[in-house]
Amino acid sequence: MIDGILEHSPAEYVRRPHVPAESPTLGLTHLQFEAVLSAARHSPNRCDFALVTMLGLLGLRIFEATGSDIDDLGEEYRHRVLRVHGKGDKVVLVPLPPAVARPSSAPSTTGPPDRFC
Repeated sequence: MIDGILEHSPAEYVRRPHVPAESPTLGLTHLQFEAVLSAARHSPNRCDFALVTMLGLLGLRIFEATGSDIDDLGEEYRHRVLRVHGKGDKVVLVPLPPAVARPSSAPSTTGPPDRFC
């Protein structure tokens, strides 16, 4: 419509459903997350497991996870950490739990290690 291709908007009279201001659920249940983690682990795309792990186990926001590089992995006080660039260009170190830090928990990787995926 803005570009002059349509005479009127097809969504002009569409009514959106009422959505409560607060979500009735806080997130996935333990079993739901296990199912998502298992599906990601067996996915042919190795990035699926990395993304689900970073979002679910580390609690990262999507832009924090997708903006992370392999160079952001490090070690502080003998603990594996991930340097995360968060909101407002804040940089924080996120400790990696054993399930994330263990290389054997992720599918094998191929290609140059310049990004997680």
